[in-house]
Amino acid sequence: MSNLLAARLVSEGWQVDHTGWEWDEAGTPARLKNYGTSRWHRVAADEGAELISWPPYVYESKTETPYPWSYTLRLTAQNNALDPSSECLIHACVGIRRWARGNVWDGKRAVTAYPFTPSPWSNVTSPFGKARMKWQPGPKGKKEGKMVWDDVLADTLARYTSHRYLPSAPELAADPYAFFKPASGVSPLGLP
Repeated sequence: MSNLLAARLVSEGWQVDHTGWEWDEAGTPARLKNYGTSRWHRVAADEGAELISWPPYVYESKTETPYPWSYTLRLTAQNNALDPSSECLIHACVGIRRWARGNVWDGKRAVTAYPFTPSPWSNVTSPFGKARMKWQPGPKGKKEGKMVWDDVLADTLARYTSHRYLPSAPELAADPYAFFKPASGVSPLGLP
């Protein structure tokens, strides 16, 4: 049920306008200001459905370092299993996902990427996929190795997409921020 709701929200172009009061010098609200609008895209989720605001927002520090982030909205259908007459309720959890902007080489843990590649069967409701990368060490005793896809989704997307936009795991791990603003007409790829 939560996936059907998420697909419907996305297909109808649901968006959230972020507004807030602008205050005058006396500390009273002067006027309502629009701070932006979030548009949404579905994301593969382990439980329920997940939406992210896309494209991501980018906070720039004083040193002009970009920090990309998105709002997340997780939806799950819940009911009282012991009461067959109870109605199903939708639980919503709002959060923030920070996206990687720099090198994500990590030999101790897997990293999750959210690829979205064009295909003949995709449409506005098609979700970002969810694929993992991990460090594959080289020969014992040598300081060699590389990041590799640790998931069949990446191989499947690379084989069955109608375009060649899925980077290799080492390319993505070395510079993930380069894939947030791809060439015109190319779908995005995110990495938290």
